[in-house]
Amino acid sequence: MIELNEYEKRKVGVLGLGKTGISVIRSLNCAKVIAWDDNSNLRSELINNEDPFFVSLNLAEIITDPLLKLWEEIEFLVVSPGIRIEGDNLHPLIKLAKSLNKKIICDIDLLFSHCPKSIYVGITGTNGKSTTTKLIGHILSKNHVRSQVGGNIGIAALELEPLAIDGTYVLELSSYQLDLIDKIHFSIAILLNITKDHIEHHGSFEEYIKAKEKIFKNQNQNDIAIIGIDTPEGAKIYRHLQKQSGAKIIPISTDKILEYGVSVVEGFIHYNVGDESISLKFDNIASLPGKHNGENIAAAFATAMSYHINPKKILASIIDFPGIEHRIEYVATIDNIKFINDSKATNYESTTKALAIFDNIYLIAGGIAKEGDINQLVEYLPKIKHMFLIGESQDLFAKFATKHNVPHSKCKNLEKAVNMAFKLAAENKEEDVILLSPACSSLDQWKNFEERGKAFCNYVKNLSK
Repeated sequence: MIELNEYEKRKVGVLGLGKTGISVIRSLNCAKVIAWDDNSNLRSELINNEDPFFVSLNLAEIITDPLLKLWEEIEFLVVSPGIRIEGDNLHPLIKLAKSLNKKIICDIDLLFSHCPKSIYVGITGTNGKSTTTKLIGHILSKNHVRSQVGGNIGIAALELEPLAIDGTYVLELSSYQLDLIDKIHFSIAILLNITKDHIEHHGSFEEYIKAKEKIFKNQNQNDIAIIGIDTPEGAKIYRHLQKQSGAKIIPISTDKILEYGVSVVEGFIHYNVGDESISLKFDNIASLPGKHNGENIAAAFATAMSYHINPKKILASIIDFPGIEHRIEYVATIDNIKFINDSKATNYESTTKALAIFDNIYLIAGGIAKEGDINQLVEYLPKIKHMFLIGESQDLFAKFATKHNVPHSKCKNLEKAVNMAFKLAAENKEEDVILLSPACSSLDQWKNFEERGKAFCNYVKNLSK
């Protein structure tokens, strides 16, 4: 944990009591902290939690009503990701902080201010950022580079351990987090891809793109910007950076072999940067299936090369990467039926990546639909034998399936979907795949996609009992 002792006795406000907010309060244990979250159930749950960690925080004293004058006395306000600080309908505490010219910051900047001489690698993109973040951390660790992996990937930035001047923080960053950053300087900044997502938060696709571009903020001529150019938006940002950024810009692609940049095409990694030209062949990597993972491999390879790691050692580390939970994760095979957990697929684009890999699919989809075009799935419908629909958006998917003559069943909940899919697949006695790839947010029935994925794994486990 990062202990922010430099803020001893200073008055600090914290807005948001999720994982990030709690990590901020814990790190600021020497400060005079007041905090708030609009979720009354969350407030009560935290205050009454008997875990020694929560008891030690004394949240009953820390949690302070936004209407109290104490909020006017804070020095700055630390905001959790997902809370907007610009635009209309701002939270009252954001409005108050702005009216009093109080600084509004995030946990990422607090980490940077405490460890400014460490190396920071930031990874963002609509899809692939968790895999790339974990993969980079794995490569660095295997090659004896002192590093910590966190951010949006599950370990809050301030829960990481302090690193010395030669240590590297590898941070996954959502658009929500990038909205809030100000001071942090990424030695290596990676933007994998951009497709429509989180429009309900940002207000428009253009604002979402602007948030993603902020990862390159504060870079200079000593830094590296790695950017996927296979989407029109990525190619546009690449051209813009070429004109505006002082950083060394490295494009990556899975569509073609770049004369300059890093490409992963047809089982080869092609590294053509500066005076170096390297091509390495690799066979299919079980933990990184599908063309989309080529982009993640290219970004990780480019990053590792900047640490002057031997290219063959980089490839060896990529090959033995164990993969990540909830992203095209193999769960079990029962009666010749393979179960795949892709709960992390929270948009249509992400689900297409899983559909591209498998055949004979029984697809479990649904939840809270995001902005985007469901017709992205049309190309893959011939692979789908039956759709099992869950959650708030099941009617949307049912209408889509009916239009395209895809057999489907409304199941409402995940447990019923798993049981129905298994029963139908077992009757066919073929090598089928039951794929949870919801293409939707999980928040209608679960706290997060991780909880949804774990539930899926448990339901599958129960089938074999």
